[in-house]
Amino acid sequence: MTRLETLHAAVQSLLGPLVQSITVRLGEITVVVSAKHYLEVALKLRDDPALHFETLIDLCGVDYLTYRDGEYDGPRFAAVSHLLSISHNWRVRLKVF
Repeated sequence: MTRLETLHAAVQSLLGPLVQSITVRLGEITVVVSAKHYLEVALKLRDDPALHFETLIDLCGVDYLTYRDGEYDGPRFAAVSHLLSISHNWRVRLKVF
C-alpha cells in the first residue's frame, strides 16, 4: 500500500459519515465536509495520533462562478484549508462549501 493509499484509508476510517467526499487526484487528497461538521472534522484531523495534522499551511476562499467555463452546477463558494502533518510528513486539503 502506498503512503497516499494509507493516508486515504486512515482519513476515511477516522471521519466515516462526517465526510461528503474524499478524492485522490494528482497525488493529493481532498476531503469535502458540510459546514456543520467542519470544526469537528478539523479537530479530529488535528488530534488523532495516526494523522496529527498540526499545521494549517493555507486557508483560502474559492469562488466557483466561472469554474469549468460556467458549466459547474454546484455551490458557488468554498473555504479551503491545506493541512500538514509535520510528524508524519503528509498533507490533506479540507474543503467546505
